[in-house]
Amino acid sequence: MVPLEPSMGIHLQTRTHTIDKITWIASALIFVLVACESPFRIKPKDGNAGLLQVQGALSRTPITDSSFVVLTWPVLAFDDFLRLEIARHAVEADTVESDASWILRHIIADSQTTSWQDTIYDDLDILYRLTVYTAGGQAGFSEYRQVVPLTTRLVIQPGVDPLTDKGALEWSLQSPIVDAGDTVALEPGYHFTTRLDLTDKPGLVIQGIGAAAATIIVWYEPPPTKAGRKRPWFMFKLRDSVLESLTIRSARGDVEGGAVSARGKSLFRQCIFIDNKVNAGSTESPPSGGAIYMHDNARIENCLFVDNTASLNGGAIYIAEDVGEVSIVNCTFSRTLAYGRGQAIANGSSSGQIEIMNCIFDLSGDEALFPSSGNINAMSVTYSLALENWLVPDSTNLVGNAAFINAQANDFHLLRESPAADAGNPDPAYNDPDGSRNNMGAYGGPDGNW
Repeated sequence: MVPLEPSMGIHLQTRTHTIDKITWIASALIFVLVACESPFRIKPKDGNAGLLQVQGALSRTPITDSSFVVLTWPVLAFDDFLRLEIARHAVEADTVESDASWILRHIIADSQTTSWQDTIYDDLDILYRLTVYTAGGQAGFSEYRQVVPLTTRLVIQPGVDPLTDKGALEWSLQSPIVDAGDTVALEPGYHFTTRLDLTDKPGLVIQGIGAAAATIIVWYEPPPTKAGRKRPWFMFKLRDSVLESLTIRSARGDVEGGAVSARGKSLFRQCIFIDNKVNAGSTESPPSGGAIYMHDNARIENCLFVDNTASLNGGAIYIAEDVGEVSIVNCTFSRTLAYGRGQAIANGSSSGQIEIMNCIFDLSGDEALFPSSGNINAMSVTYSLALENWLVPDSTNLVGNAAFINAQANDFHLLRESPAADAGNPDPAYNDPDGSRNNMGAYGGPDGNW
């Protein structure tokens, strides 16, 4: 027998794959795991050295519930070679490895064969054992461990599948292959969806590739051939998730949030919420939060809220009673409306810590924030600008016209003479990308260059 020394590491390579909007054929995500030590254990027989070099590659597609692992090795140069047996063991933290737990998956009788593919299901921690037998008996074995990772990155093309009558985004998010912690990256264009409850997949990251204004999630109306079906609501229900670099437009919610109902620890960054509405479609609870209905904790930074409406409270954002901490930093609110209280933000929490900083409220008429100063559940508002004098009294806040480049065309970048320019929090941590003092509004601060 001529034993081979094991590889001292396996390099990580990740390839994103794309769902084609017409054919729905996905290219592969390839994951090859990194190990600081040898990625498999060697148990040589009779003092033999390492048996063979084993490498694995995991391939996944986002529209099925299965994946496959490809194991590769050099030509088996053993005298009197008989066979190679490949067995699989599902590793579980609460079980003890035993011989009975190994399942024989395949037998290879040709020593020139150098690879084998195994089909598995998502989110498994698998140990493979490759055992070589010669005329003299077992020559030894090597083991390779492959974790089907919980975190993957799927790239989604815009469009609608004519066969399933669903948008690529909706179909992918509902697929079993999309799990807690996955990243779903959207290419520029229009992504259509209806109502999606993703609270059973916490930790999702849904992000646009490139500018937020170019990647648009919008409600999809079924074609006339299915006009008899009831019009579905469009909104996301998320938990511990991230929305980033997206435009969410024309969403319609019935109770909690027009576009998003968020639980857990949520993050919204560099997003545009435009023309979203929450309407009285249920008697379960008041329809509040034209764009976002916030439970638990959240951070909203560098977001733009335009033309959002609530039939009760919080034209753009409603903060629920169960909220702990919410930070709203460098956001712009314009043409938002609530038929109850809080044209921009309504706070229903009596004990939560609500911080609003470096924001612009381009609103007239009733108070944009509710409750206002003097209430037990008032919000902390600093370094912000309002069109009229209703902000919480603070020497850092300003009153006046923000002087946008073209608000009617939804360009809310600031003119040079804007009073909101270089008027945000002077702490260097909030500086604009060019190093100057923070500009108030959605396009100021460290992440304002979007």
